[in-house]
Amino acid sequence: MDYNKFLDIIWSQKPSGEDGFEGLIRKLLEQLTGQKFFLSLSGSQGGRDTASEGTAGSYIAAECKRYRPSTKLPIDDLLAKLCRAATSPCPPDIWIVVTTKRLGEQDHRILQDRSNKFGISYFSIDSEGDEISRLAALCSIAPELVCDHLRKNGSNFKDNDAEDMLNYLTVLNNNDVITSVQQQLKTMLLNDAVGYDIWALKQNKWLTACLNSKKSSLAVFAQDIAVRSTESKIVTRQKAKQALDKWWTSWQTDFKPLIILGEEGDGKSWAVADWLAEKIGQPSFPPVLFISSNLVSTLEPIDLVTDVIRKQIGEVIENYWNIRIPRWLKSYLDANPLFLIVFDGLNEYPKFNWKLLLSKLEVEPFAGRVAVLMTGRTLFWEKRINFQEDRLNKWILPPYSQDELENALCKRELSIKDFDTKLLPLLTKPRYLDLTVKLKDSLLKHGDITVERLIYEDWRDRMSRKLGKQSPL
Repeated sequence: MDYNKFLDIIWSQKPSGEDGFEGLIRKLLEQLTGQKFFLSLSGSQGGRDTASEGTAGSYIAAECKRYRPSTKLPIDDLLAKLCRAATSPCPPDIWIVVTTKRLGEQDHRILQDRSNKFGISYFSIDSEGDEISRLAALCSIAPELVCDHLRKNGSNFKDNDAEDMLNYLTVLNNNDVITSVQQQLKTMLLNDAVGYDIWALKQNKWLTACLNSKKSSLAVFAQDIAVRSTESKIVTRQKAKQALDKWWTSWQTDFKPLIILGEEGDGKSWAVADWLAEKIGQPSFPPVLFISSNLVSTLEPIDLVTDVIRKQIGEVIENYWNIRIPRWLKSYLDANPLFLIVFDGLNEYPKFNWKLLLSKLEVEPFAGRVAVLMTGRTLFWEKRINFQEDRLNKWILPPYSQDELENALCKRELSIKDFDTKLLPLLTKPRYLDLTVKLKDSLLKHGDITVERLIYEDWRDRMSRKLGKQSPL
């Protein structure tokens, strides 16, 4: 088989639909990126029905055009197709033009500019020239998949064609130049096209990096929640984990937020971060926006969400997230939340109107689509916010249990016997335990570690952190 025969077979399919060229492109993009894609069916909500598979996915529309060599590419026709796709009930995240002829640079710029205004990522895959084309590179990713698709949907695809096609694409796939084109396509899709699944991948990858690096955690959140760093001595709070799991399971039926309450130093942020670090790697877990109170800038949820995403993972196109997030919220049908917002340390921003923000997240377009998890001090919550209890779930994190304290000390190569019994009630608070270990040698130089001295050092450490200074030892 040569390249022209390959093209004749590929282009013999009908252009649109799951059983046509468009469906083949969708399957190949999944093979290339490892992400889930759905067809955006123009004029209906049909494409959204596939979201019941357990993921919101990324939606694509592929415009497949075959032209005679002498035909001039009708850019106006392509613009009209783009506009129709963008304004349909099921608009795509990614719009792909697959053509037999190569678009000129000016045409690319026109389509790119128009797609940017719609908040759609645009890609061109042409088959002009020789077999070192994007179309050939894409098809050679999965030779058996291509042959299987053509057997089922290609009326003129014979058994001997299947064998020739399989051998031809297998040889292409071992070509270094083709491999390079494949990698370029993959990089473009994962870096420039941000459909829902790709956003989820990027967002959770960003948070995972913060949970793995103390330096990154401090730079972004102004606190160390790097529970998966090599330096971390985190002790899993089993009761907190059970409470979070119970809430997460119940969210699909009651859609209520959860507030984790406790006193200063009880480890609320660590408990939530530890739970997230475990959950975030699961395939069905949604993207997480972890928002420390110092990052909250507005009472408008859409503006807050898009601003945080922009700061955390960037933005390919100006106002990209302001277009995408409302669109996803409007059309989202999955049982899992579209995304999870974590508001950490409500009491650290006491003047902010948290009650109003939570009320806005209870109504459209967020109701039943966005999960909300919060942490804060018990007294602050009861005195300043006092949200109606039937509108949320509440759980109070206790200090370390005896087993948790022994486990925490063991991780630091210490034991209960190393401390005065008067200190043990304080050491059941994770913050006090960490501070004691941090200052142990310094404090012993000036006498025994006492309750009074430890409380004083805790106050001094908190003040220095608020002022952005290093606490003197």
